Amino acid sequence: MKHVSFVLPALALTLALPIVASAVEVTTLSGKLVDVATYVTHDHNMDSMHAMKGDAMKGDAMKGEAMEKACPTLGLVSDSGRVYLVSTQMGESLESKLCKKIDAKVSLAGKVFEQGGMSVLLVSALR
Repeated sequence: MKHVSFVLPALALTLALPIVASAVEVTTLSGKLVDVATYVTHDHNMDSMHAMKGDAMKGDAMKGEAMEKACPTLGLVSDSGRVYLVSTQMGESLESKLCKKIDAKVSLAGKVFEQGGMSVLLVSALR
């Protein structure tokens, strides 16, 4: 019972502390925009690229209607070599603009979030 008396006050103190979300500042990252599946596996037949026929790819890049219909999961390989999963807010028109830039060097502004070893860049602007 003595151990319980120490645990309960600590638990009560923990629950009483306000939960404060850390402020995430907007940052700009530069690097190469990639299809994550292709980049990670080095397989040029992954995901949406596999479904395309003919000259739908130029290197790792998709183009035309195929890209607009099946934009892959995007990533940014920063100039320092770090890989970020690229995400946009729902309703933003940025995704189609970003899909057209696959395999190109870009500068993206947004907020970086990290969870479980993954880094995600929530993009607010393509620069």
